[in-house]
Amino acid sequence: GVGVIGRGIARSLLQAGATVIVNSSDESRLEQINSDLYNPSSLILVQGSLLPGSAESTLEKAMTQSNSQLNHVVAHGAVRYWTERKAGCDETYSLNTTKRLLDMDPDEFLEASTQLAKLHFMAAKTLFPRLSGEGDSYTFVTGVGGGHLTSGK
Repeated sequence: GVGVIGRGIARSLLQAGATVIVNSSDESRLEQINSDLYNPSSLILVQGSLLPGSAESTLEKAMTQSNSQLNHVVAHGAVRYWTERKAGCDETYSLNTTKRLLDMDPDEFLEASTQLAKLHFMAAKTLFPRLSGEGDSYTFVTGVGGGHLTSGK
């Protein structure tokens, strides 16, 4: 929810009267979306990671803080796994890889390139059973994960 697409989705859901949970590993990005959306009381901010190993505890924290029924999930994913980690971006930007794409061996590439799928699998595995019934939805939105690969340095 802290990126451009997620922020727009969160804004629309808030305007429709929903309670919205937004997650980010970067606290400053959570503070920024809260400010940008004018501090709505129905916006629940959860700092944590959705990478394997952390997803379940982050999702538990989100559900505990919300104290509400889960009816709809919107999961957005875009990843540029070959780039350097940039300030203000969550783990889906770089997935913590320290190597450029062509400097990776095949096993390193496989690990880096599947992190986003693992992230969303863990979220779906944890959240899907919590959807409460008929009319509920789980939506996965993809984004501009391709970027541009350039030579240099």
